[in-house]
Amino acid sequence: MDLNQQFEKAVAETITDEQLIPSITIDAEMDLKDISYSFYNILKQFEPFGPGNMTPLFVSRNLTDYGSRLLNDKHVKFSIKNAENHKATGIGFDMKHHYETTKSKKIDMVYSLEENDWQGNKTIEWRIRDIKKSAE
Repeated sequence: MDLNQQFEKAVAETITDEQLIPSITIDAEMDLKDISYSFYNILKQFEPFGPGNMTPLFVSRNLTDYGSRLLNDKHVKFSIKNAENHKATGIGFDMKHHYETTKSKKIDMVYSLEENDWQGNKTIEWRIRDIKKSAE
């Protein structure tokens, strides 16, 4: 048996079902009203991000869609709001599979924050990492 086969056998014998489920470490739960340029500028002071200093991930819960759209038939430009009508936008690369499901239910979103500069107009935009149906 070669090294690759020995490795695969050892992993198969020791790995648990739970270890096969992808996980995301969330740094903080955020309310949309608290995401501002002031907060973003503080966050930028922790740069540079990379191994050993990962980009912070946030979650916001019980969001609804108010006009998301498909881009290039594979990415989604999300437009979401919370119950208090605070709004945010974000981009979900390769998230077409979430497009229809976000239209009819409340969702939780995991994201990082980025600055979007489009034609001289700077905004804080979410970089969507994951989406799931909100707990009832």
